Amino acid sequence: MNYNFTAEIIRDKETDQYIGLVPGLPGAHTQAPTLDELNHNLQEVIQLCLQEITDEEKKQLPYHGNQDIARPLTRQILREINITPEEFNNLLKKL
Repeated sequence: MNYNFTAEIIRDKETDQYIGLVPGLPGAHTQAPTLDELNHNLQEVIQLCLQEITDEEKKQLPYHGNQDIARPLTRQILREINITPEEFNNLLKKL
């Protein structure tokens, strides 16, 4: 099973380190001098934490995810954003 986690990242100016923690996953925190290294460390610590918890505890992990929702562009939407179809088409041509 794949898990998606969102890490909170802050930079500690005193130690010049990035600190990352994963809310909802006990023990999942680490630090590193660069964001690339922090990403690597977070992947490792998440893997270790998942090895230490039971399947039942894994079922209780919070779910974090993203999903793209498509909404067709209609005249009503154009009115909502206060743009005419002609203005919209002109904007598209500039892209």
